[in-house]
Amino acid sequence: MVAFGDTYWRGWALREEEYVRRREACVRRREACVRRREVCVRREVCVRREEACVRRREACVRRREACVRRREACVRRREACVRRREVCVRREEACVRRREVCVRREVCVRREEACVRREEACVRREGLNVFYGRQCMG
Repeated sequence: MVAFGDTYWRGWALREEEYVRRREACVRRREACVRRREVCVRREVCVRREEACVRRREACVRRREACVRRREACVRRREACVRRREVCVRREEACVRRREVCVRREVCVRREEACVRREEACVRREGLNVFYGRQCMG
């Protein structure tokens, strides 16, 4: 027959083992919870990093688009400059042609003035020739 004290202590030992098992299970659950929280935190860090990466990528796209717009504006300005240069060249060529015409006119004017001088000289000689009885052979 088992004495009352033995039963009491055996019951107490069983309860103690149960408490220990429960405490260890609780510790394991807490550790699992901590690990899950760490994973969760790492995921949140990953999410924040991914969001930052997306923002940087979007900023990069905006900078690239701005660069494309600036390059297109530069091309348009260069084309306008080329057109203005072509206009300038055509004006210069027209100016050269007008200068050549002007020079030819000056030559004509000088020839005409020389002709007038010869004609006046001829008229003077003719007047003298008439006076002396000869004709002008200009």
